[in-house]
Amino acid sequence: MSAQVVVNPATGEEVRRYDVMSPTEVARIVELVHDEFEKWRRTTFQHRADLMLSAASVLREDADEYARLMALEMGKPVREGRAEAEKCAWVCEYYAENAESFIAH
Repeated sequence: MSAQVVVNPATGEEVRRYDVMSPTEVARIVELVHDEFEKWRRTTFQHRADLMLSAASVLREDADEYARLMALEMGKPVREGRAEAEKCAWVCEYYAENAESFIAH
């Protein structure tokens, strides 16, 4: 099996290796995801909103960890990574509060 290598763009050092999935594995996962989509589409907007608000909370709580990861994998300054985590948390909250009305129109 081949591997995909993640390299820190600032140092050229290898950060991590990921195994590449075979086409058969990908097809199996796509089928599983489709089955889950069929269940998900029947969930309430409130349930979805609660999950999005939870995601926003996790993004804020772990912003330093995500910023460090963005720095390692993309060369993004840590300060900018923290700001990106905050922006993503804000987007989660925005859609938690507005998605139902967007779809209703």
